[in-house]
Amino acid sequence: MSGLTVERLRRDGEQFLVELSREFYESHAGLKASAELQPLYAKYKGILGEEALELVRELFLGSAEGSEEHRSARALCDSTSQSSSARVSWRHRTSARSSGRVARWCGSTTAARSHGSR
Repeated sequence: MSGLTVERLRRDGEQFLVELSREFYESHAGLKASAELQPLYAKYKGILGEEALELVRELFLGSAEGSEEHRSARALCDSTSQSSSARVSWRHRTSARSSGRVARWCGSTTAARSHGSR
């Protein structure tokens, strides 16, 4: 891993969502002609890729079910997979194969957890 930590993922993830929301607001409010998302995805690519997905997956699978750590890891897992999926969808527009890969990954995390796998 290239130094990606849970703390960095949370901090940068929050800032990414703030900037993404601002971009959508400005475009829908008529302050900009359109939302410029590619620069944001490029800026935050370190928290939107495979490394981030693997980090949160390990955190989720390594936490005790029902614990605060587990709930926190689940929320981080959900937000990271959704952000990563949106990035894949934006880059590939209609690439069902790429978007499907993220969906299958999320399903495997839930399935592994429900069967007691770690």
